[in-house]
Amino acid sequence: YSFCTLLEGWQHKRDMASEGAVLSEGRHFVVMANGSADFQNITDALRECADGDTIMVKIGRYDEKLTLDKNVTIQGDPSCEVTDIIITGGVVCKKGARGQG
Repeated sequence: YSFCTLLEGWQHKRDMASEGAVLSEGRHFVVMANGSADFQNITDALRECADGDTIMVKIGRYDEKLTLDKNVTIQGDPSCEVTDIIITGGVVCKKGARGQG
């Protein structure tokens, strides 16, 4: 699961969200780098979430390496451009995990 795939998925999820699509049946968490959301970083949101949950990432730079070990959806904020969200550390997908978005 590559970083490029995540970015392409974010664009797709953003487009779906703007059309009013339901993205997930699980819980929804919001991440914003400035700390004004549920989490300030994506790693903490991943620790809290369970299979089927969705993490919406708001505009910002996230200096962290993501480890996907659950079946979750990570999506960019529908109001952001794909280039407004930067993850510098890359993404690792553990065996058996499936990332969407």
